[in-house]
Amino acid sequence: MGDEQRQAPKPTYGYDSEPLAFEEEGEDSSLPAVWDVMALPSQPAEEQRPPQPQTPRAYPAAVLAAQRRCKFDTGSYLRAADSNSTAAKHVTAFLHFLEVRAYRKLGFLYLLRDGSLLGAVRNGGMIPDDADLDAVLLLPLDMTLEQVHAAVEAELRALRSPFQLLINDDGRSRWLAMLRTAPDGTVFHMDLTVYPSQLFVGAPIRGFKGDLIYPTRVQAAFTALCRCTYFPLRTNCFDHAEAYLTSIYGDFRSPSKTHAYMNILEEVYV
Repeated sequence: MGDEQRQAPKPTYGYDSEPLAFEEEGEDSSLPAVWDVMALPSQPAEEQRPPQPQTPRAYPAAVLAAQRRCKFDTGSYLRAADSNSTAAKHVTAFLHFLEVRAYRKLGFLYLLRDGSLLGAVRNGGMIPDDADLDAVLLLPLDMTLEQVHAAVEAELRALRSPFQLLINDDGRSRWLAMLRTAPDGTVFHMDLTVYPSQLFVGAPIRGFKGDLIYPTRVQAAFTALCRCTYFPLRTNCFDHAEAYLTSIYGDFRSPSKTHAYMNILEEVYV
């Protein structure tokens, strides 16, 4: 090797991971005084640089905010997204709060999971006939679930409490849920699973094929954050989303009634 320094191989997810540039200036992140689905953007903003959180949080060194657009998000989608139904408007309002308030302002890293991730990859937005939002929020190293709940609740109060925020507990895990009741009495919700970053290892391990991998699906996803489209917003996904969706749905490109038989999370009680 001579004077050359041997470089440790980077973790791989099955494809090239070179950055993909964003074309235009980002959107104005200001929010309406009263949360209103009619105030949501009509088109996803083109981001020259993905927005970075305003509040620094204590996350493991390998976990960084998304720096580029996901390679799978080319702007051409296999199926049309639902953007006009009542469910789509309420689900998009959940995501707008999660993106702009919880992520950009409060600094809590998140990503889409399962059905919502499938919609982002295949439809560029909500799957028709879907009615909720599925996401994962990464718990900072120095915060409890109750502290995150309190911080998010304070933001909701500042917006005159457009959603109800709960801590759900099924005896195996605890997670945040946001509820919103439509004028006709229909209740829409977002399940925001919370995963502790204390469980992440400091470095990847070598897999059977010689590649470097992380031991949990959650860590692999949060060390590969990228920006994707969930019409009419930009949001957080992860680089190997297509491979992940194939592992849980099979041929995810064709619509079916099949539910995920496994998901991104291990059972963890926080």
